[in-house]
Amino acid sequence: MSNLGFELTYKTASSNVALYPRTIKSQVLGWNVGEMFGPYTLTLLQSQWSQGSITLPLEDVISTDRVKCIKLLSGTSEEMMAQDRAFNLIDPLIGIESKNGQIKFTCTNIVPTVDLQVQVSWTR
Repeated sequence: MSNLGFELTYKTASSNVALYPRTIKSQVLGWNVGEMFGPYTLTLLQSQWSQGSITLPLEDVISTDRVKCIKLLSGTSEEMMAQDRAFNLIDPLIGIESKNGQIKFTCTNIVPTVDLQVQVSWTR
């Protein structure tokens, strides 16, 4: 069978790994993501932000977990737009950090001026 002009790859933390018909799982780093935890709903109150960050308790999470976070919008159209703008102040790739028993959210320059809810899950 011939190659039809495309190559299937698997994205790892450092590069893309080509997947061929003979590639086995042990050759791909990070193939097994592990056990999923969550989702848990957290409320980030505007009054709790301090020096550009907020740390909330979350039982069972540890510092090596890979956290995924999505926004939960509610209320009127204007309220949801304000919550969306607030969530966008948090960088979902580097602004959410898992700690032992806690999740830390960080903003770069401006902190949210409204309360917002997020849904957090993670893999280990």
